[in-house]
Amino acid sequence: MAAKYFAISAATTTTLLTKDTNNTAVQHGGLISTIRVSNNHSSTAAVVSLLLERVSTARSTRTVNQTGGSGINKIIFDQENFVSQTDRIDIGDKVYDVGTGGVHGYVVALNPDSDNTKEIQINTSITITDDESFEFEKQNHYFIKELSIPAKTVFELDNVSFDINTYTLKLINTGSDNLTVRIE
Repeated sequence: MAAKYFAISAATTTTLLTKDTNNTAVQHGGLISTIRVSNNHSSTAAVVSLLLERVSTARSTRTVNQTGGSGINKIIFDQENFVSQTDRIDIGDKVYDVGTGGVHGYVVALNPDSDNTKEIQINTSITITDDESFEFEKQNHYFIKELSIPAKTVFELDNVSFDINTYTLKLINTGSDNLTVRIE
């Protein structure tokens, strides 16, 4: 596997990996052995964030398949949580009511009782009805947010894994003007 290098000479956002680039540094399934950020500046700290930015705004839709009621945070659907790579529910997805467009919360567990792969748990209690439709939207996620890397210091993040078909990996630099990034 070949390494990828980036020289960053200004406060900027740099796209490190996307599904559309030659990702020789990424193994099957989105596993990265190491991300190494070197602050080469002699005196200025680097302030960096590693962001997984969602590739698409497409939403997955599911239909409720249970008796309605209020105070519910575990929901069973007609469809499986995982239908395909592009039609799936993941922890952290934002949950919308199709009828009102309102946000119900975020998915905190899939199959929370280990007995139904069509069930999720969300972070809030809501009122639902049978045959109601929900949509699920992927969210941006930070591996690291606003980490200060002192001058002449290297930061390493090992064994990073994500779905490269769903997310783009970006580095946001708001500090040093002399960084190098190596991904292997």
